[in-house]
Amino acid sequence: MKWWRERQRAFATQLDEREMRWVRYLLIGLLIVGIGLAVGRRTELSSGVVGAWMLLVGDYWAIRLAQRRVNFLLGLLLGYLGALIGGLSLLLGLGSLF
Repeated sequence: MKWWRERQRAFATQLDEREMRWVRYLLIGLLIVGIGLAVGRRTELSSGVVGAWMLLVGDYWAIRLAQRRVNFLLGLLLGYLGALIGGLSLLLGLGSLF
């Protein structure tokens, strides 16, 4: 179990608070770019940007949950499941609007 705790700690300390703040800004920027591309009828590029956003959100949430001392595997599962649901709902919402 010692190995598991060390792995959890290493995963949680990948990014400090300053870097996590930059990731949040990047997420907001990608979201704005994706919506802007959808408005400009560039759906193939918009879906690519939303896909990159989904992966980054999954990583962000997994690291944030690890920092909150949630189990490593549970944090990964919840992070990527939330990103998948959020990304698919964003794609469906943009698809129905534009």
